[in-house]
Amino acid sequence: MGAIRDKRTKAMRTDMSGRITVLIKGVALLALSLAPAGQSFAAQPQVRVEGDPAAGAAVASDDQAATDAAWAVLEAGGTAVDAAIVGALTLSVTMPHVASLAEGGAAMRYDGKARQVVAYVARERAPAAVDPDWLKPRGEKPAQALIGGRSFGAPSLLSMLERLHADGGLLPWSKLAERAEQLARVGVPLSEFAAKALKRVYLVKRGGAQEIFLDNTGTPQPAGTIIRNRELAAVLAAIGRDGPTLLSGGVAGNAIIRAITESRIDPMPITLDDLEQAKVVVAAPACVTLSRAALCGPPAPTLGPAVLQAAALFDRTTTGEASAFDWTNRMAQAHRLAITDARHFLTDPDFFPDLYPALLEARRLDRRARRISATRNPGRPGASRLSEAPRGLTTPRDRRMNPPTASIIVVDQTGHAVAMSITLSYPYGAGIAARGVILNDGNAGFDGAHARQGYLVANSMEPGKRAALFAAPIMALDQDRRLVLAATSSGLNAPAYLTKAVSATMLYGKTAKGALGAPNVASAARLTELEERTPAERFANQLDDIGHRSRVRKLESHLLLVSRRNDGTGNYDAAADRRGLGTARTRDRVQPWRKPVPGRG
Repeated sequence: MGAIRDKRTKAMRTDMSGRITVLIKGVALLALSLAPAGQSFAAQPQVRVEGDPAAGAAVASDDQAATDAAWAVLEAGGTAVDAAIVGALTLSVTMPHVASLAEGGAAMRYDGKARQVVAYVARERAPAAVDPDWLKPRGEKPAQALIGGRSFGAPSLLSMLERLHADGGLLPWSKLAERAEQLARVGVPLSEFAAKALKRVYLVKRGGAQEIFLDNTGTPQPAGTIIRNRELAAVLAAIGRDGPTLLSGGVAGNAIIRAITESRIDPMPITLDDLEQAKVVVAAPACVTLSRAALCGPPAPTLGPAVLQAAALFDRTTTGEASAFDWTNRMAQAHRLAITDARHFLTDPDFFPDLYPALLEARRLDRRARRISATRNPGRPGASRLSEAPRGLTTPRDRRMNPPTASIIVVDQTGHAVAMSITLSYPYGAGIAARGVILNDGNAGFDGAHARQGYLVANSMEPGKRAALFAAPIMALDQDRRLVLAATSSGLNAPAYLTKAVSATMLYGKTAKGALGAPNVASAARLTELEERTPAERFANQLDDIGHRSRVRKLESHLLLVSRRNDGTGNYDAAADRRGLGTARTRDRVQPWRKPVPGRG
């Protein structure tokens, strides 16, 4: 990979310290504007609002307790950032199979006053001691980096929360950590999804996690069991007292190092330097122009660029008058094209040329969209041909990644908004806990090196590198300043599901609930997947007739969607997918909302 680093150019890299905002050129309708040179990413000063502070606000998350905790923050006068932080901390208690304080994630923040979008990428970094050979299978046993100490990557989630708070928070950390600490101390019932996941994973013996989630006989706790995690409560109390930096040093940091270096399965050397070097990356988002809106997501190594590519390809080939069959056919083909490129090109831009700016150029999207046909399925496509790509780049072997993800979306009364997703590679991460905190398995997100000499895999493991992150909260904005925020926990199917949600809202004018209720369609390698017990399954034979290989099965999208109503009130629709356990809350304004005069916020 050293040769690859030499080919990087300044044009391929984003200056993370420049703190630029995004301008999509030539789109007069867009409310995202380029800040003057040197202007900070930081939002305008946060102030409390008069009257009902939750009027005109909206919250959606993957858990009822997180939704309620975030809503309470808005009612107390907190900002969207405050509420999103409280929701994320709460998810680490109520959804332990998915959310942890020691994991990674990504967030999008919209400053309603400055009309700017900022992306935050908090993917774990591989420690200095990692070895790419750990990803090679050991006979019938799994690769060494999929569980235990060697699966752990230095986390940066708390770094992201700290930076978000600095940019748009108002309440002190003592208030933000209070609810999650109470829940961890008193206990929360183990959800149905968490209990099912517990039966499918292996928790490392004497690794701290078994003591939390298994009974005295070593049997996984059933759904409904009250899980009390007093060690996690103490960590949350420390966050409230001292701020969110404790996992990179001190008692908690040393506990993580001990847990990883002394793991009974594949221990790995790790130092405080590894933990301290894992920081959030703040950047301008990746964006594309659709026919009726601009769509933005976090940049690589998140799945954001692949979501944007799928949405742009679908938008270029589909109109509001498309039949249900045509919609299904084109969605499957757009998703297949985007995922093929993601598996080939998606990786850490610090180690590999970020090729997504080239892939998202209008002329390349137009050329790629011509592969989508209304009358035949071209079959499994190859990756896009880019002259900018290093020689010898190849696609790794197929590997289905459906990482467990938890998300939260918040819009406050002043128009500020946050969409955040936090994720592990597999349920319960590395199967290890330190001070009650589940440790991540970020290294499991890397691809193994290709077998043939002279070939490169973009997402291969290297010290200090961030693996591809199969999560991406997104934001869309149209000419009427109608803001749409969406997130999902569906791994490689996320581009299809998020495209469905945005197109149903922007193109077909559906409400948030109506958009999420539409059938799921996705592509998996050579297969076209149709959601069972929905109208989509009746198209299986027709799709097969034009070259698809259809499979009807259960498709769980766990989508969250918040969209501003297009009625001039400034109120929002919010919905959580019926296929999951998420919930949503909104409160309408009493007084009519008037569109702000440009330049006055």
